[in-house]
Amino acid sequence: MTADPHQTLPLFGVNLPWLEGAYGHDLAPSARNPTWPCSFDAMRSYLPLIRASDIGFRAVRIWLCENGEGIVLEDDGKPARPHEQLIESITIIQECAKMLGMAVYWTLLDGNTWKREDDDITFSILTDADTCARFAEKVAAPIVERLDPEVTFAVEVVNEPEALSPNCVKEDAVPWHVLGRSIRTIGDAIRSARKGTTVTSGTGHVYLDQIVRAEMGIDAYDVHFYHPSGGIATREELAERSGDARIATREIPLILGEAGVFEGDTDDPTIPNYLFNAKANGYDAAFIWQLDKLLLEKGGAFTPLARVVRTALEDIVAGRR
Repeated sequence: MTADPHQTLPLFGVNLPWLEGAYGHDLAPSARNPTWPCSFDAMRSYLPLIRASDIGFRAVRIWLCENGEGIVLEDDGKPARPHEQLIESITIIQECAKMLGMAVYWTLLDGNTWKREDDDITFSILTDADTCARFAEKVAAPIVERLDPEVTFAVEVVNEPEALSPNCVKEDAVPWHVLGRSIRTIGDAIRSARKGTTVTSGTGHVYLDQIVRAEMGIDAYDVHFYHPSGGIATREELAERSGDARIATREIPLILGEAGVFEGDTDDPTIPNYLFNAKANGYDAAFIWQLDKLLLEKGGAFTPLARVVRTALEDIVAGRR
């Protein structure tokens, strides 16, 4: 995990999960939807990172294999390797991030795609032991081998695994212990491919107790909050709810992986409050959801809220807040 140069501050970042709205095909072709175009362009990919840096963020969170993106399959439908376009796109994004002095929080899978997109690839990876092992060895590990440790903040196995769990779905739900086994398998492959890599699996904060009990072998907790005034739990509260005392004692890093507003809500104080609260509550990193639309208009212009956020970040860094 790359340390923020401001030692007493969290690493402040922003979610840039996909570029230009191209969910599942922004960085590489989709194995599930091979006819979808992938129009990745180096210069266009630079712009959102530059604008995020201009606002004052020092990191971005980017998704790689959501909805089957960038995964090449064997004839039997099992994962074979990462698509070469995905590796090239990662290389270009890393080059830009390094020039800007930014870190990248890489996310491999998105748990939401199973029900929302009928994504059988992600479902198989997270439920079938053989498919999971192949993805870990043949896709996840080769991707991580190409990640620059100077740029990489952490690698997230799957965003919001609870979307497959009995807590969120009634039919064909995946038991938490199965999700834990799969995340542990992929996480082990990640650390073997690049020693020292921090492995996470982000979740809505109300499911943190399930994450702990599933014994996923993760190195940091990533919790998501969507609160009308930017409120987040303290470390002590999360430790009590989850049963893991290490959160309160700061023996394990704590990331605010998604901090967002409810759909249609653009109330200015909400997003800055997340930043102030992440600092006050001792989080190691905080990522606002999300750059596009909320902070950046189509074409790259700042929204009015982006200017408010930039001032908030300046105040925090200067010690005024």
